[in-house]
Amino acid sequence: MSTDTGKAGLARKRPNRRQVSAAATRQEILLAARRLFAQHGFARTSVADIAEEAGVSIPTIYASVGQKQALVIALAGFIELGIGAAGTRTLVTTGTDPVELIAAAAHLNRVLQERFGDILEALRSGASVEPALAEVVANGSRLHRIGSTRLADRLEKLGALRQGVAAGEAADVIALLTDAESYSTLVGTYHWTFDRAETWITETLRATLLKDRPTVVQRQPSPSRPPGKPGAHRTARLAPVEKPVI
Repeated sequence: MSTDTGKAGLARKRPNRRQVSAAATRQEILLAARRLFAQHGFARTSVADIAEEAGVSIPTIYASVGQKQALVIALAGFIELGIGAAGTRTLVTTGTDPVELIAAAAHLNRVLQERFGDILEALRSGASVEPALAEVVANGSRLHRIGSTRLADRLEKLGALRQGVAAGEAADVIALLTDAESYSTLVGTYHWTFDRAETWITETLRATLLKDRPTVVQRQPSPSRPPGKPGAHRTARLAPVEKPVI
């Protein structure tokens, strides 16, 4: 294969100015939509509002992204890349430390709510009026349940579950406590910090699901001998009693 042909192939893959400009416009539209959805909610944000916020025309929004529900679906696409879900899935498949696996699940969903809670809220608020958004929300719930089941199955395979706790029950507890709405309630309603919420969820999962780890008893060092002649601390032998001479 000639070098010139390879260079020509690379040149064809490079985006032109129009494509770069279109991508930048789409990004600005999505960022504007995200800001307005977070401030006013899905129902009270119009496409005209988003167009004004992004500095583009309404037809440009339709051509670049689509209708209002398409904007929310496009924003949802940011989540998978932003939370590092792939790394957590790999850890659940190969990890051997149950405590680490529980902590990873709690942290993943903390990141989901902390970084993308506004998008999740836009999805939930729009799901009641837009069937397409309702399907996105339902699919997110299915994926969360699948992830919780995988973690519970892994803990069972490692022999880490507390006696009497089946994998199905463990999956229920994991799905409930690590749900993004749990973080939303603890932080948004009860004004916990994300650190406090993550710590509580992690510790509650460990205490509820995992076997108690055996306590390692540390042997105390032997007390040092008191100064003096070697063997002076030992009990002295009694001298033999001489029989009286009769």
